[in-house]
Amino acid sequence: MSRVPQEWGKNPSFFFGNRESFKDMATDDVFPRWLRVTFAAYAHFGANGHATFRQKRLAWLLGEKVGEVMIPTSRQRVREAIDGAVDRGLLMPESKALCLVLPSAVVAFGVGKEGAACPRHPARRNGQTVSPTSETTRFQPVVSTPKERQNRVVSGSAPLFSLTTPTGDDRDSADPDERTA
Repeated sequence: MSRVPQEWGKNPSFFFGNRESFKDMATDDVFPRWLRVTFAAYAHFGANGHATFRQKRLAWLLGEKVGEVMIPTSRQRVREAIDGAVDRGLLMPESKALCLVLPSAVVAFGVGKEGAACPRHPARRNGQTVSPTSETTRFQPVVSTPKERQNRVVSGSAPLFSLTTPTGDDRDSADPDERTA
């Protein structure tokens, strides 16, 4: 059984796109960056409509070729490109450099499961953000009293105040205004 909806064969509004062509257009500096970032999203989106990228990957895709050398664009230019695509309705507002989100009415049937959680966006239930347990516990602050922090010794080192308090020889070379008679 085909994963392609039956209406796609009967409705001329739908088409199939070539991901390799979108990848090529995403790196072609003939196009404006806001359009190139949209091409990058079409080249990499999954069934959930999200196109995830590694750190700085979009900067390299949106960079410029100088001679034979590719120079990545700045993160500000990446952000401007994403904002430009969002302003034109080509990407969803939650898009960011690590994950571009295409409108659900525009794409369907990418690689993976349609309801798969995005590793770059927090899960949502009833409009509320839900953090995974590991993330919640991982970022809980350590609660301790000042006395506990003062007595804590790390790698055999003394507490910080003992390093900043002058000792016998240090007192002789200290600022004369701070000496007591």
